Amino acid sequence: MQFPSPDPLWLLELAKVIILFALGFLLLFRWFRAERRFYTDIPFLFAIGFFILAGAESVDVLIHSGLLPPFDLFTYKIRAAFTAMSLAFFLYPTLLIWVSERRRLRDMIPIIYIILVLLIVALTPTELLLRLLLIPFMLVVYVGFTVSFFAAWMMRRLTEVHGLIISIGGTVTILGQILKVFLPITLVWVSEVIEILGLIILWAGLNIKSERTKLPPPTQSPPA
Repeated sequence: MQFPSPDPLWLLELAKVIILFALGFLLLFRWFRAERRFYTDIPFLFAIGFFILAGAESVDVLIHSGLLPPFDLFTYKIRAAFTAMSLAFFLYPTLLIWVSERRRLRDMIPIIYIILVLLIVALTPTELLLRLLLIPFMLVVYVGFTVSFFAAWMMRRLTEVHGLIISIGGTVTILGQILKVFLPITLVWVSEVIEILGLIILWAGLNIKSERTKLPPPTQSPPA
């Protein structure tokens, strides 16, 4: 089998994979240094999500560098499955913001999300249809993630991270993903650069504590 000549785009994709792995290791190192560690901690969840997403992006690198044949339905399904599993680790922190007290619901939603997406990936007969069916699932997580961390910043919650910066990073990353669909092939590199910028902003938000600390409880005026 003769593989196509390498596409220069793979260099940017490789840079994105390296950044994803680096972000994952940095967050995991931060999590290990904490005095108390839980598997529901945001640094741990983001680290695992970044690792899995790096695996999905590595498929693009291998194909565009000429080491693997062009995308076929099976290859695209493998990539989509990795992407879906990574998004579940970004969905969970979103649920921590809105349903933090309802642990069973918080635990079940990501599991149901993964099962539904994997069923779609397994049963969809064409790549085009698979892309169309997965877009709503991805947008729900991306948009919900961005809006939720902005809301957390406004409500002075999750002060161990900077929700505003995280939401900006998420918005920039979403913009890169959307542009990739509409840009001509000669300009796809622009979307890759935007995504890399979004990831760097996202990492900054995870490492900067919010200055909007929780409001002190209201003081009661002394009785007259």
